Amino acid sequence: PFGGSIFGIEVLYKRDYEVQALVPAVISTFVAYIVFASIVGWRPIFSVPEYSFSPYQLPFFATLGIIAGLVARFYIWSYGSINNMFKKLDVPKYLKPAIGGLLVGLIGFWIPQALETGYGWIEVAILGKLTLEILIMVVIAKIFATAFSVGSGGSGGLFAPSLVIGGFLGGVMGSIFRVMAPGISGDVGVYIIIGMGCFFAAAANVPLASIIMVAEMTGDYNILPPAFLASILAYLV
Repeated sequence: PFGGSIFGIEVLYKRDYEVQALVPAVISTFVAYIVFASIVGWRPIFSVPEYSFSPYQLPFFATLGIIAGLVARFYIWSYGSINNMFKKLDVPKYLKPAIGGLLVGLIGFWIPQALETGYGWIEVAILGKLTLEILIMVVIAKIFATAFSVGSGGSGGLFAPSLVIGGFLGGVMGSIFRVMAPGISGDVGVYIIIGMGCFFAAAANVPLASIIMVAEMTGDYNILPPAFLASILAYLV
């Protein structure tokens, strides 16, 4: 709820905030959250093992933030390029989302993890049930599946895909760090959670909202230090 309210006042600007909207945004999001959670339940979206912060892990999270910022730039470029390509495509307008849907379907045929919202696949990745090869393929496939879907004029958003791309990117980097420094790097699941936040921070220009959302979605505020570092670096990149 708090991350959502910060997102509302932060997402409209590149380097500013709608300060006057903060109080009504906080009130409305918390009321909405209380109503929803009273019916559905109060557990966090993602169930992850409790994270123990270690200063020795900060270089790993800094590296993740920088890589996430670079991949987010590619994500934005790919969406813009494909959107322009479909605008120039000389076919009836109703065929453009059909072509985009066909391309997304072909991607999903080979890499089904790239389809739908992907929250369930994030849970599977956190539990360590996906290989490094699948994690890498999903990062690439989800970028292009989103670009073809939304860029062709189809209906869809960029929030959930950003979380999936960032989460799987965090899984890739966490797996690499675990091989490089198995006794220091920590659990891969934490990198998946931090990856979600820092990638979205860069892609949507919402560093503060992303930091808070990561803590709220897991119910673990021990991840705030690495979330701050990775998200700010990704945003700066």
